Amino acid sequence: MADVSKQADIKALASQVKEKYTRLDILINNAGLAAAKRQTTYDGVESNFAVNVVAPFLLTHLLLDSLKNSQSARVITLMGGDVPNKLETDNIQSERNFDGLNSYSQSKLAMMMVMYEFSQHVQGSKITMNCCYPGQASTNMTRNVTPEMLPKAMRWMFPIFKLMTRPDNDKSAAKASQSSVYLASSIEVEGITGKYFNPKCKETTMPKIVFDPEVRQNMWKRVQQIAGVPA
Repeated sequence: MADVSKQADIKALASQVKEKYTRLDILINNAGLAAAKRQTTYDGVESNFAVNVVAPFLLTHLLLDSLKNSQSARVITLMGGDVPNKLETDNIQSERNFDGLNSYSQSKLAMMMVMYEFSQHVQGSKITMNCCYPGQASTNMTRNVTPEMLPKAMRWMFPIFKLMTRPDNDKSAAKASQSSVYLASSIEVEGITGKYFNPKCKETTMPKIVFDPEVRQNMWKRVQQIAGVPA
């Protein structure tokens, strides 16, 4: 167990895994946060960005040697809902303004860019790295969404959103696990890396900005610096 908003906890978790196992075959970065208001973590990082971007990057980096020890390692990182096409590089930690779901979506786009860049760094190894969207599910995170987190023009839809995410005895959560389980276990994606899959386990298109090397690599460097990882 670890509080992935804290870099010290992530490091402790990675150490525990390496002490217990000589290799790691599957890593699923599933932890996510949709904060209702802007807040910073113990490390001074905006909470959405800390959990959704820094945490998967840092944990994957710390476990890289364990993944390399596997005959065929797979890293799967889960996305949120609709991924925006534009990255607000001057507001990536909500420095200018905070809009709950926009902050969450921006952090997920940044995460996709970072993990795609990561897949490029490990090309030629036995490690594959992909992202997937699980689909809508009733979870603690979705049930904690408040009307204030939606853009004002969309708040009329909040009752519909709450109806869609009402408790359902984990049925929707089980269904939402299909894409990550597929990427973790299917022979069909053996050797496939740097891709994005939808809830039906089909490869889908990433936003064009993910393939902009300058923007993507600048984000990579920013996350490296925040996580204290040498360039």
